Amino acid sequence: MIHLSHLKTAVKILESYSGGQPFSIFLREFFRADKKYGSRDRKQVARLCYSYFRIGRVAAGLPIDERILLGVFLCGQAEDEFQPDLKPLWAGHFNDPLPDKCRLAGITYRVEDQFPFSDAISSSINTGDFAASHFIQPDLFIRIRPGKVETIHEQVNKAGIGYREISPSSLAFPNTTKLDGVITADTDAVIQDLSSQRVATLFTLMNSGDAVAAHGNTTPVDATWSREAKHLTTGRPLKVWDCCAASGGKSIMAVDYLGDIDLTVSDIRQNILVNLQQRFARAGIKKYRSLVADLGVSAATGKGLRGVDLIIADVPCSGSGTWGRTPEHLFYFTREKMEYYSQLQKKIIDNSLPSLADGGHYLYITCSVYKNENEEAVSYLSAKGLTLKHAGYFPGYGEKADTLFAALFVKQ
Repeated sequence: MIHLSHLKTAVKILESYSGGQPFSIFLREFFRADKKYGSRDRKQVARLCYSYFRIGRVAAGLPIDERILLGVFLCGQAEDEFQPDLKPLWAGHFNDPLPDKCRLAGITYRVEDQFPFSDAISSSINTGDFAASHFIQPDLFIRIRPGKVETIHEQVNKAGIGYREISPSSLAFPNTTKLDGVITADTDAVIQDLSSQRVATLFTLMNSGDAVAAHGNTTPVDATWSREAKHLTTGRPLKVWDCCAASGGKSIMAVDYLGDIDLTVSDIRQNILVNLQQRFARAGIKKYRSLVADLGVSAATGKGLRGVDLIIADVPCSGSGTWGRTPEHLFYFTREKMEYYSQLQKKIIDNSLPSLADGGHYLYITCSVYKNENEEAVSYLSAKGLTLKHAGYFPGYGEKADTLFAALFVKQ
């Protein structure tokens, strides 16, 4: 139930936040500085703030407290979330369709008000459904590692935790589910969004000689563990470079699906690689090389990276396919940031391609829905002489998941 004290606190927080850091961090620091708020109070205030962000700039002319209440109404699906005397006309209408809610609230809803720069979204995305998905918090997904399926199912069932089975190796949980003490993260299962998991389907195209140069949405099938990937000519393990490795999720997936690979990981700062190395230790990955490389500045060929069979370029991007998890971006993202990421992605392409072997594959990945980060990048890579085998979106907005884009090329 919303209380006026919670509403006033949420207004205070939102008035002092300017988008300069992730809102989750800002909120945590606010509560750390003022310890009078109990756990239930913190959850309620956080929900009010996130409801405010989830509607983007819909009804932007309203005062903050009114937009918070509007956000709770548009995002809400349960009557007990609301105190009827705050907006008595809204009581009993939480499950109404969005157009009916908007009429009742006396506001006009437009996709372009909720999601920034909707004109730049790919035509492969249903912008209406995609924007509306931001009213709901996405699920938490895990990918179960090879040989651990039965164990994880037993552990989750024993703990009495409810879940949705996408496939035997992929489970979905409500976002606030606590899995600590139930599963051993990275050892038995990886916390990884559903669409990220499905990128592994493109590994199966690497040994295919057929180009499937289709744009649009990628059919959401589940990849199988092959663990037999070898260089087609020499029979040696594939030489794989995860060039923007971050926390290493795609590398762990590559090891799980491709088996014994010759793995190199890189990122722009050593502290990122330290976190990755800790995660690899939990995952049992010992055979790899790590290096600091800022591909936005220079190539890595001088560090001995040549003749790579597969480059995984999960490039920095707007993250616009994941804003259901960080909805403050609906309010604060700018077109300048979009252009910045587009230019950075081209620099990374330019500086990673010299390391690709003849006959090697280049896997380009973003978690963006914007054309200039995806379809335009495909055109840019094609102009570099690569042959497109497949390109498409992994649309998660109908499954409470993120939306990703991936394109697989071969250097012939």
